[in-house]
Amino acid sequence: MEEERFQVEQLEQLRKATNASKRKLALLKLEREVISRDVRRLRRVQRELVNSVRTSNDVYLALREEIQGMVEFIPFTEAEREKIQSAFEKTP
Repeated sequence: MEEERFQVEQLEQLRKATNASKRKLALLKLEREVISRDVRRLRRVQRELVNSVRTSNDVYLALREEIQGMVEFIPFTEAEREKIQSAFEKTP
């Protein structure tokens, strides 16, 4: 009788531990899904930023080239032209 009660108590503890483990596993899976979703979102934002930087850089280079071309047609003194050219050389 005592042995049966002991076995029943052990089975009950095992069931509780199993249920707790199942809950913890479910929470871990949910957490993994949330993290995966966040990682995908961050990767998408990163791609958008990289594309934006590329576009911005292309626009910058085109504007820089256009400004340099315009400088040639504006009647600057030679000293002013050298200053402008020096400024263009210093900027990336």
